[in-house]
Amino acid sequence: MPNGGDYDGPIGSLGAIEVVKTLTENGIETEHPLEVIIFTNEEGGVVGSRALVGALSQEALQVVSSSGLTQYEGIKALGGNPDRIPELKRNKGELASFLELHIEQGGNLYTEKLDIGVVEGIVAIEWWEFSFLGKANHAGTTPMKMRKDPMLPAAKFVLAVNEIVTSYEGNQVGTVGKIQAFPGAGNVIPGAVKVNLEIRDLSSEKIWEIYSEIEKRAKKTGFRK
Repeated sequence: MPNGGDYDGPIGSLGAIEVVKTLTENGIETEHPLEVIIFTNEEGGVVGSRALVGALSQEALQVVSSSGLTQYEGIKALGGNPDRIPELKRNKGELASFLELHIEQGGNLYTEKLDIGVVEGIVAIEWWEFSFLGKANHAGTTPMKMRKDPMLPAAKFVLAVNEIVTSYEGNQVGTVGKIQAFPGAGNVIPGAVKVNLEIRDLSSEKIWEIYSEIEKRAKKTGFRK
């Protein structure tokens, strides 16, 4: 994740390697073979875990990432061989257990002065894209009262997301992490604005309940999903 923190990714990878080194150095033999598996792009498309269960399709590998490369091309660029992905599949019963060290608690452990926390559940994640349409025009010659600026309803949408998500009890989170204005010039009133929305919670039902409220609010501002 871009700017996800110094420990997002490295802590799990280096931590697993350190565990294996410590066991080896102390001559400790485990009841089952121990293997270090490092996934890439779990946030952007769960590529690693899908490959592990044999569910990474050729269609998924052709999806273009923010780098401009397809997932297939990205794996090759990093020195991997995407044609060997089928060899990674593990069948049911081949793994006795799976353990991951992660930083999902964010700043909670630091705030509570705890060294480590145990995950109680895996949150559901849903993504949407909203498009707000207006009329592109020259920023210098178009009077304010004559503008059809889609950035205004988009801004109201961002505020509504925060308002609605925080109105519910619980630890759900809603994020607008990407906004695109078209044509995207500083001296041009946008003709369209695209906004990405992500909602996470342990309950999928709660996510869709919150989304329903956000969608109702968005419809009042004029959008196309």
